[in-house]
Amino acid sequence: MKQTIKINEIEEAVSSKGKEYWKIKTNEGTLTLFERNIYDKIKGKKYAVLEVVESNGFKNVRQFYGYSPVLNDVDNSKILTEEVKNIVYNRTPDKFADARTEKNKSFWVAYAKDLIVSGMKTDEAIKTINKLREEL
Repeated sequence: MKQTIKINEIEEAVSSKGKEYWKIKTNEGTLTLFERNIYDKIKGKKYAVLEVVESNGFKNVRQFYGYSPVLNDVDNSKILTEEVKNIVYNRTPDKFADARTEKNKSFWVAYAKDLIVSGMKTDEAIKTINKLREEL
């Protein structure tokens, strides 16, 4: 399962067959890692996004997805894309601006209708609306 893991400590170990691996003490318990390229990427980091698979009673790291941009000591806020910010901060894109634009359109359309119903010619009503919009 892909998840953000807090890395407390990484300990090097050797299997009974002589193969090196790492025990990673985390907020999720102890994880085992057998791939050096992943170890090289996560050593010295406090948080990483990893694929963890449980098999035979062990939790094994299978894949590295990246670093948690907010949780590591490095300030990555300037390089985050808007999409990542929305995921990290658990918020939806700013739909209020779109809603405000639509509301403003409907306001001006309603006002133009009122002017036309009151007897003003359509061209004059449009010019009046455009003039008022520019003044605001």
